Amino acid sequence: MSELLFNLVILEGLGGLSLQRGHRGYFQGRLLKDEYLGVVSASYVDDDNAIYAPGTERLFLHWSLANGSLLKQLVHWVEVKPGFSAAVIADNFASANLSEWIADGKAAPLWDEAVSTLCCLEPDNAGRVKIKLIHVYGEKVSLGSVHLMATEPRLSARLDGLKPTQSLRTKSAAVIGVGSGGSMAAINVAAAGVGTLQLFDKDVLTRDNIFRHACDIRHLGRAKVLAVKDQIENYDLPTKIITHEQDVVADATALWATAAEVDLLICATDNIQSRRLANYVAVRSRIPLVMACAFENAGIGEIIRVKPGVSACYECTRAALTKAGALELMTDADESGSHVPYGPLSGREPEPASSQGSRADVAMIAALLSRVAIITLANEAEFDSLPHAYLAWGGRMTELPSPFNFERPFSTNWVELERDENCQVCADVGRPVAREIETTFAAILAKVNA
Repeated sequence: MSELLFNLVILEGLGGLSLQRGHRGYFQGRLLKDEYLGVVSASYVDDDNAIYAPGTERLFLHWSLANGSLLKQLVHWVEVKPGFSAAVIADNFASANLSEWIADGKAAPLWDEAVSTLCCLEPDNAGRVKIKLIHVYGEKVSLGSVHLMATEPRLSARLDGLKPTQSLRTKSAAVIGVGSGGSMAAINVAAAGVGTLQLFDKDVLTRDNIFRHACDIRHLGRAKVLAVKDQIENYDLPTKIITHEQDVVADATALWATAAEVDLLICATDNIQSRRLANYVAVRSRIPLVMACAFENAGIGEIIRVKPGVSACYECTRAALTKAGALELMTDADESGSHVPYGPLSGREPEPASSQGSRADVAMIAALLSRVAIITLANEAEFDSLPHAYLAWGGRMTELPSPFNFERPFSTNWVELERDENCQVCADVGRPVAREIETTFAAILAKVNA
């Protein structure tokens, strides 16, 4: 092989399987020439049958599959004696004594070129195999980089022992709406270590979605829930993903069933009906809800955390902000140039442009949503607490009514909102339900559409 390899990607376990068959051989794989990167797919000893490691199918995710050149002999490998890695790292090594380290006592399989690349497999007493990529040129030897791909999805070792990762492994959540903000939040929560995520969305990924969405053009035309599921798996996260490609407002059966199984609902939708449904399901199912709303082209956002029977629910929040004048003063689009987070008081939906925004602003709101969701899942006794259950965030200065007034860019306003004693959703939480649930929710939606 005449190409240099500065980086090598190889599956965990392939080095050990190779040494079970012989002392030397070669790796087959794909080469990204311009990046000096090789990706190993199989190992051979004396042109015998190919040796594959568990998880080989995961290599199909790698960029090299579509963009690399397939080489039968990507790089030669040899077994080396214990201590080889330490000697190379300590720079106490030269090409002249390379043969002394080779386990079978034969010459090193170097190419007759100015620079040769060789993969060295060093077994230890515990049965593990260290893999070193070396470049031999003249009398000198230098190290390349080896990147091990896990045989199955797992959290990075750098996260082990961190809070809330450990406590979240037994937790589950449902994300309603995996559009721009919801897709980012789903990935963030999975990356924090949550055990199971259930995703709800009826839409597919369109061209207009891509520049703000967590998924790229490879997923164009796919159901958003499936695209986000694959994206989480592509990040090598072990979270179990369950998808629901459906309109929860049209049919909430699956959402009700899911609410009985999860520890948290996360709502990142862009319409009133689905937010009110999520709130109703959470309150009646006695599970926490964390919701994000974006408006003014995502220059303003709010995070609402609902603890049934403890904090104000979504309906209480709307009522409190209306009573304070925040909603009424913000419904005049001609005056403020924006829509309120919940849409005008008449129940009409905001104009489509009102929910648009830059990727950076959407990501800020999604990050806040993720953070509050993680804190809620981890239980505040284990993690830091929040001052209140309602947070307004402003990406720019405004002169809007409180809590949407921001004297400085990137400000946050924490607000304590009281529960409404007459709230038709949560007022009787903790007491026997005096009315039939489906009838009550039908009345809620009827008011939304009035």
